[in-house]
Amino acid sequence: MESIELKMRELSGHFPAVYTRKVIEILNGPEVSAEVLAGQPCEEVTQVLESLGYEIGSKKPMDGWILMKAVRAKK
Repeated sequence: MESIELKMRELSGHFPAVYTRKVIEILNGPEVSAEVLAGQPCEEVTQVLESLGYEIGSKKPMDGWILMKAVRAKK
């Protein structure tokens, strides 16, 4: 698997973070691209990615949501 792309900009609450964790645990891709609502969902997904060993490369603010890209940290 080369990358994982998650489009969750319509989802609120804790679901984006829980969904992100489950998908990454199953697929374990080296790169992740995620679209999430700005605010709490974005912060929670950021924490999940970092806890799973990913480094956030960029966060691009869009119209009420954030496009973030992350790569697995090198050991």
